[in-house]
Amino acid sequence: NQQICNRCYDLTGADLLAMVELFVTLHTRLTPTGAAGDRISGSRERPIGVRVDVLSFIGAPGNPLIPEQFDPRDQIGPPPMLDTLSMWGNHIADARDLTRPALSVSSATLFLIRHHDWASRQAWSVSYGEEIRDCAHHARMLAQLYPARPAVKPGVPCRNCDNLGLFEEPGEDRIVCPACGLRLTNAEYTDWVKWLAEFEKGRTA
Repeated sequence: NQQICNRCYDLTGADLLAMVELFVTLHTRLTPTGAAGDRISGSRERPIGVRVDVLSFIGAPGNPLIPEQFDPRDQIGPPPMLDTLSMWGNHIADARDLTRPALSVSSATLFLIRHHDWASRQAWSVSYGEEIRDCAHHARMLAQLYPARPAVKPGVPCRNCDNLGLFEEPGEDRIVCPACGLRLTNAEYTDWVKWLAEFEKGRTA
């Protein structure tokens, strides 16, 4: 069986070091900004005041943040963070004849950090690395920690150089041409698209 590569070893280790902070950050993302929260799937009850996708990922038995209406069977998305961390912690503890870590994100994470070198040399290390990294990746997605991507405007040529590839810069009222650097406001871009539509209509009339 293939063992984890050096790059994945480093990335998995970095994700483990960030895991507790990600868990804390997700608690700050529980309540949707300016919204009443999500309804339980298939329920007619009023929204429960939190994001079900985040709650499903960080929820654990006895968590005081979990509303009474939330049933674990209503969970959505990938396995909860604690399930992934504790599963691998227990697997390593059993394989090394050690005491299993306590059932908490911080205890399981600390245990995995301590045994990361050993785990990365085992025949199952690729699965271990992939699941830890998937867990951290999903946490970052839910916490909205990844930078927004430019929105490409397909099929619209640049007003200045006629090249394709115009894109909207995240968080800015600008449409940019990667070829010549032209920057249009959203209003200018809308006018340009309208002109193109009228031009094409005249050609086909």
